[in-house]
Amino acid sequence: MVDWQASGPADGQEYSDIRYETAEGIAKITINRPEVRNAFRPATLFELWHAFTAAREDPQIGVTILTGAGDEAFCSGGDQRIRGNDGYVDPRAWDGSTCSTCRCRSAARQSR
Repeated sequence: MVDWQASGPADGQEYSDIRYETAEGIAKITINRPEVRNAFRPATLFELWHAFTAAREDPQIGVTILTGAGDEAFCSGGDQRIRGNDGYVDPRAWDGSTCSTCRCRSAARQSR
């Protein structure tokens, strides 16, 4: 049994769309929006980018697991409820910044 330890962004900040846990040299990133089958929104992409960066830069981490919460879907794609004419619109980025389609695409590319 793995004893996962919750981790996260800087003190005073919390992830809203993902969970980031570590144990025994493994980072586990869970998309945590099971109510919408883990559909991502801009805030999700920024949180994923941050968590993957943290795992990559941690010398104690050798493996990263990406998973989805719940038992219905790993990830159903983009959350269509917040899709605007020019892309996704979600001003609630986890770091307090606003989110544009261009920045979301950049975060998605960097998390690959």
